[in-house]
Amino acid sequence: MFGRLVAHADGLGRRRDRGSALAKDETGLPRASRPAPRDIGDAGLTPAEAAKLDAAFVDLSPSPAYRKGHVPGAWFVAGARLREDLTAVPGKGPLILTSGDGTLAQDNFADAGAATLRPVHILLGGLYAWVAEGFSIEQGAEFWASRPTDVYKRPYEGTDNAAAAMQGYIDWELQLVAQLANDGIGGFRVAR
Repeated sequence: MFGRLVAHADGLGRRRDRGSALAKDETGLPRASRPAPRDIGDAGLTPAEAAKLDAAFVDLSPSPAYRKGHVPGAWFVAGARLREDLTAVPGKGPLILTSGDGTLAQDNFADAGAATLRPVHILLGGLYAWVAEGFSIEQGAEFWASRPTDVYKRPYEGTDNAAAAMQGYIDWELQLVAQLANDGIGGFRVAR
């Protein structure tokens, strides 16, 4: 998808090669370069260790990735709402943070520890390691501690949208031609 990436080194038009293939993140987009992983001390657990622990899993993946599959019983928490929504995860035992490759979990480890009195662990390697070690994932059963606001759903997508949202979209679409015809700045010409 992204062949060679070229960046201007200066304003004189000289180009500098930045490499060929970029690593992809959990959503399939090119991964931004990240600083070294945060120090999590001995809070990291292998999938086998995590499976034995009576703990609640907290998935910090983007909501589309969470919907595709997650550790059975894992709760979705948006990273931006971690401090507020972590308290919605039921139980009193430890929490195990996870994400696709575990990077988002590591990035949010300190914030999670500050937001709760419960012990916080990281699933080393994230969901990818969980699957690689032969553990199953869950689809369909979803536990939302945070609302999935990281994806915009168009009013005409799906069947679970409110009738008012659908009607609002249709009304906007029907009025669009009249709005364009009355626009004096955009230079639109409406042929009738």
